[in-house]
Amino acid sequence: MDRRGFLAGAAGAAGALALLPKHARAAQQAASEGPRHLVVVFLSGGNDGLNTLVPFDDDLYHAARPDVALRRDEVLRIDDHHGLHPSLAKLAERYSEGGVALLPGVGYAPPNLSHFTSRDVWDSALVDPAGARTGWIGRTVDALLGEAVEPTAMLSIGGVSAPLSMLAERNAPYAVANKNSFRVKGGMREGSASDARMRALEALNRRAVAANAERVAGSVEAAAVSIELLERALEREPAVEYPDERLARDLSIAARAIDAEMPTRVFHVAQSGYDTHVEQRGMQAALLADLDAALDAFLRDLAALGRLDRTLVLVYSEFGRRVAQNGVRDKAGTDHGAAGLAMMLGNGIRAGIHGARPSLDALDDHGNLPHTTDFRAVYADAIAGWFGLDAEAVLGGDFGRAGLVRA
Repeated sequence: MDRRGFLAGAAGAAGALALLPKHARAAQQAASEGPRHLVVVFLSGGNDGLNTLVPFDDDLYHAARPDVALRRDEVLRIDDHHGLHPSLAKLAERYSEGGVALLPGVGYAPPNLSHFTSRDVWDSALVDPAGARTGWIGRTVDALLGEAVEPTAMLSIGGVSAPLSMLAERNAPYAVANKNSFRVKGGMREGSASDARMRALEALNRRAVAANAERVAGSVEAAAVSIELLERALEREPAVEYPDERLARDLSIAARAIDAEMPTRVFHVAQSGYDTHVEQRGMQAALLADLDAALDAFLRDLAALGRLDRTLVLVYSEFGRRVAQNGVRDKAGTDHGAAGLAMMLGNGIRAGIHGARPSLDALDDHGNLPHTTDFRAVYADAIAGWFGLDAEAVLGGDFGRAGLVRA
């Protein structure tokens, strides 16, 4: 259903309820009490963590990657052993100011080298994601809202459908492909699930509607309000200038939604292109430059709006890359790997490099870095440390905490 059709349906379904002012007042009250937001930035394709946070003093790193490794004089040094990729100049500056937490060695066992399966693992927070009907973000939002249903509690920006990570039992994710397109998507991304899995999800949605029709009618009305809030927000100019590229435009929409005091608690954006089997140096340099500029504009925008203290940014990829390079000279790249790099940004993080540094002399049978931190410990930081929820209940187990968020 497109935006106009959805608005027309919302008016017809709940016109007699006259809840628009009530919902608007509730959104304003929530904002005045300081709701927290989480912005998830997914780097699709498998970002090479070793060339993002570079162990420039490790001879094994340079020996394994004679053409892909970054030289000691190229990196932006952040301590005596690590440097950031030269495309991440703004991130390096923010790191020096205490605004970035870095976690190398994030992953799970046994690792899966398929993009699709590994992403389903990360999205569902299950090492065996077959049959998963909900994702870690969806379960977090359900726990955050209790019995409430808020169709714009989750906003996926940049695609026509929301990822598995945002599927929930009660709250449906809302997808915004661009600033002119609004779409409710309760299903999985196309082709990612079996027909039986989709039928199970549809049955779950039907049961939810039947269980409380009045509540659903109210949430439809609330969605109409939120759409109009976002439309008005997008008419305003950002507080800073954003680069003219997709990730920056998507993050600009998130900033406008936060500024509009929408009830959205979690945002999801993605940047694709990180599957660097060949010509990695040039490809990753361009991607990380776009990421660096987009994140910098977004964080400066939030700071200018007075919203940075209430926003946490989490950046991760479905896996890292193989330690040894593939190919030679300017054509060289890296194959799919295992452990990768996660980042958190904002004023609520514990700055620095966290976790155990993966050892390049203890690789797995495929020549990949084994993980030293379970990826669900990063989620637990966001769930428990940021939102104050029971991470074990949301994740289905105790995976500890990565320690990236201040208590």
